[in-house]
Amino acid sequence: MLWNHEIGELPSHRESRFWLATGLLLPVWDRLPAENMRVRRLTSDDGIALIGRVLDAEQVRTVRAGFGLDGGPAMTGPEAFVAVMERGNAVALANGWRLARRRLMGANRVEIEGPADTDLPALRRMGCTVEIVSFRARIFAPGADTLERLLDRWPLAA
Repeated sequence: MLWNHEIGELPSHRESRFWLATGLLLPVWDRLPAENMRVRRLTSDDGIALIGRVLDAEQVRTVRAGFGLDGGPAMTGPEAFVAVMERGNAVALANGWRLARRRLMGANRVEIEGPADTDLPALRRMGCTVEIVSFRARIFAPGADTLERLLDRWPLAA
């Protein structure tokens, strides 16, 4: 009885945003990301059958760059946080800075690489933390909301 009650409270589906590389993929397979190489077959809500490789936002940017195209989908703060923390992907910002996962004092954290000392007050106001590690100031974004504010001011690199 409890089991059925808990099953009844679960959502029937979940929504997520992804991109699908379709078409003639074999000639350009080397330009596609080396991770998650599985080909998937999907059917849209209106019955259209699709087959291709599923990509996330940062992979789309990499694929577009591999084809010589600018831009790509914009990532939100939470999407960038997941890309860095869960998948370990480094994300470049338009001003030349980088967001990267670093393991420090036994915990994974999002480090902002590249800011000058004059940028520290603005980053602190946005919610970033500045710590001195090995006689050097290092800047960390503690959460997705901080990354959202950071990306509003300094967008992702094209």
